[in-house]
Amino acid sequence: MTGTIRFSVAVDLIGSLPARFFSSRRALILTALLAVCLGRAHAQSFDASQAGGPVTITASWHFQTGDNPQWAAPAFDDSQWPLLRMDKSWNVQGYGGYSGYAWYRIQLRLPPGREPLALALDRVGNSAEVYADGQLIGEMGRMRPKPEWLARLPRNITSIRLPPALNGKTITLAIRAWESTRSAPAFDAGSAALPRLGTERATSELQALSVDQSLLTYFPDWTVIVVAVVIGLISFGLFLLRPRAREYLWAALYLFGETFVRAFDVYRQAHQLPVNKAAMVLFTLGGAAIICWFLLVWGFVRAKKDRTFWSGVTLAVCTALVTFLVTTGITSISTIYTIRATIVSFIGLLIFARLSLEALRGNRDAQLFLAPFLLYTVTDVVRFVRLALYYAGVSNTSSGLELYRGPYFTVTWDRVGFLLAFLAIGAVLVRRFAQSAQQEQRLATEMESAREVQAQLVPREFPRLAGFQIEAAYLPAAEVGGDFYQVVEQSDGSVLIVIGDVCGKGLKAAMSGVLAIGAIRALASQELSPGCLLGRLNQEMTGSQNGGFITCTCARASRDGVITLANAGHPPAYRNGEELPMMSGLPLGITRDVEYAETCAQLVAGDRLTFLSDGVLEARRENGDFFGFERTREISGQPAESIARAARQFGQEDDITVLTLSFRGVGVTTP
Repeated sequence: MTGTIRFSVAVDLIGSLPARFFSSRRALILTALLAVCLGRAHAQSFDASQAGGPVTITASWHFQTGDNPQWAAPAFDDSQWPLLRMDKSWNVQGYGGYSGYAWYRIQLRLPPGREPLALALDRVGNSAEVYADGQLIGEMGRMRPKPEWLARLPRNITSIRLPPALNGKTITLAIRAWESTRSAPAFDAGSAALPRLGTERATSELQALSVDQSLLTYFPDWTVIVVAVVIGLISFGLFLLRPRAREYLWAALYLFGETFVRAFDVYRQAHQLPVNKAAMVLFTLGGAAIICWFLLVWGFVRAKKDRTFWSGVTLAVCTALVTFLVTTGITSISTIYTIRATIVSFIGLLIFARLSLEALRGNRDAQLFLAPFLLYTVTDVVRFVRLALYYAGVSNTSSGLELYRGPYFTVTWDRVGFLLAFLAIGAVLVRRFAQSAQQEQRLATEMESAREVQAQLVPREFPRLAGFQIEAAYLPAAEVGGDFYQVVEQSDGSVLIVIGDVCGKGLKAAMSGVLAIGAIRALASQELSPGCLLGRLNQEMTGSQNGGFITCTCARASRDGVITLANAGHPPAYRNGEELPMMSGLPLGITRDVEYAETCAQLVAGDRLTFLSDGVLEARRENGDFFGFERTREISGQPAESIARAARQFGQEDDITVLTLSFRGVGVTTP
């Protein structure tokens, strides 16, 4: 029962007693009881006139639900209103789950003096207005033109200045509060820290101190944010160095997403953003971060995007969609957090199952992720469950399980879980970087060996031949290529030229070229004609190409200028800027029994033969235009280096090889 009700009961009791009762000692006892009741009935009055500094208003307040502008007036009679403590939720004082407007009133005796006074007030409800003797003197949150559902920083107070003319007077202080239907079931709905009265300077200092303390409560969050940003920047830098390693990108996006979620949560409270709009941003970003987490895990453990992956992505999308249920008022906050806890549990089970499977297979990345992720998931689910209980009015805290509680901030296990998960990502990044460094070192060694192989494929020095001058240019599309050529002097003074192109690029193609060169050198010693040499070479290479093939041209030029050519699917040779007509057979390595026709021609002094690979013909600009046969014909009379350089500048797509044979005449010695 409130003090007002107790006072009425006492008056009724005294009125029912006979007159003779008041002449006895019992009258004194009853009078004392009446004084006690009367004192409690006026407990809504508080005398702060003798305070030497900021004083806490500990008295109870008259309270009434509903809204009426007259309730701010000092003349309004609130004696029939019940008394409530402001530092306790109205949910536990007889108004469980109430939402909407409510008024608090109290009589406050102010200290005299000229120094301006102010009230240090914690916000009551989602938003509130403060009146002194019917005059609006301050607002907490947003009440006009209509109330808004706003969050607030913990331990945050507002300094509201009192008109100086009220100093030394007894005033009626009224607070018009509003609580959203969505947050009304929360444990502390309608409650606030006890107000304090003091000088304006003192209350301003209290407000500044409360802001500092509020920000300090987020120290664990800022620690997690800094770690996430640092690791995220490292991950993004590694992605820029290795764009094909998409897991680095997913790690960076996940860490940046989690950073933004935590930073935005502090920002929206400090800047009083509406909860429903802020919730849409937070839950949407949270869902996107979970999707990046799936991509990160599946990328680092090198798992295929299976049904488990897509199920998790679908659940992550649902975490953002369920926000509409609470922002539109379809369901309560408690229900939303219950749904969120359920979804996060299923997501955690999916990822835990994948990590456990990969860890059992010996995947070190999965083993590093497993323990931190398990803690991260379990504590996150516990946090959502406690939030659901808090907004249902069951629990008195909305934080996760506490690891440390200090005077300024509290460390919870879910923050530790987040931190360990981020550090695990960092550990995996370091491990991947170390592996990449080892692989690059190994690759550098292999490429050095490949360059030695390449020197055999495309020799830079040629034998000095009477009557002939030979030039060559080679521009690989990769570190090593599959083009090759050989120039071998024959016993009769003629020269054997073989130029070829292995299907494909890189080290594998180069190794096939080495096999071909080994066979060519063995066959060259047998002084075979070009057609026979290609036939035998085809037999050697068939079955060793694993579905690939080699195009090749073989030419033999005698000392008197007679040249014999055979072609296995290679681009034609050019003579003095014109294509040299010649028969072409199948490329080498496709089928075993192939005969290659020969073409003969007589060279005269000054003639130049140009042999090239299809890398010249297939050079292509960004618009798709090929270098083609016509451009090749036009420059075929130029030196080998000029032809190769022109094709590269046009747009190299494949290995480019050009070899020229110039006939100086019989008996002319090459300088």
